[in-house]
Amino acid sequence: MYRCESMFNNRVLLFTLMIALFLAHDHLLVYADASYQVVAKFGNTPTIDGSISVGEWSDASALSSNDTQVLVKQDGANLYIGFSTSGINPQDDLGCGMFLDPNHDKSYELRSDDIILHVFSNGTTWEGHVSGSGWGDPQNATGWTAKSSIILGMWQAEFNISYSKINVTAGVEKTLGAVFVSGKIYDPLPSAVWPPGYDWHSQRETPEQWGELSSGSYYWIPELPAFQILLILMPVTFLAGVTLKKKDKRDRDLA
Repeated sequence: MYRCESMFNNRVLLFTLMIALFLAHDHLLVYADASYQVVAKFGNTPTIDGSISVGEWSDASALSSNDTQVLVKQDGANLYIGFSTSGINPQDDLGCGMFLDPNHDKSYELRSDDIILHVFSNGTTWEGHVSGSGWGDPQNATGWTAKSSIILGMWQAEFNISYSKINVTAGVEKTLGAVFVSGKIYDPLPSAVWPPGYDWHSQRETPEQWGELSSGSYYWIPELPAFQILLILMPVTFLAGVTLKKKDKRDRDLA
């Protein structure tokens, strides 16, 4: 009898470990990003003051292009984008921002859901919407905020974009088309762009050429730590074990 119970308990433990390893493997896949994909990992909510403080964005995904680093994360309610640019002489007509395709329709032409979110180095923000076959006049920012700052020849910017602005629902996986730019936004070319190989003039109005922004296995909600996963699995596994043992006893009694 003891041997049977021991074997049963070992099987239950093995089953629990297999599930835990499966979930851990799925979680690790978040970090295996292709060059045209970026994952908005769960992180702490940053203070949107235009200054990227030490450690404030250490839990974000990072992209680099020339002299600019782009940081991406979410907290289950908002998407946060940070820019840090060096090697330029900041002026009012310089800025950074993004093109977003919330429906990720990969269209060869602009559609009504496509938007531009932009902040200048002097702190002015604006957003762009589609008008006809191109981009319309700049509009006031709604559903998002951004701040920028200039320190020792480097300028930084931080964006807070509400889920409602980009049609994201917490708990539901969604991929957006995305382009990040920094420098002089229109002409000449921006000093930094993502995704790599993106052609500013020919592709800024063709979402099918944009990169992909998702939250991977986070599903746009906070990360569930491994120890919490185990805490959830332990009582479930225990109850399953008790049920199976009762069933085995009942079957033996009937026999």
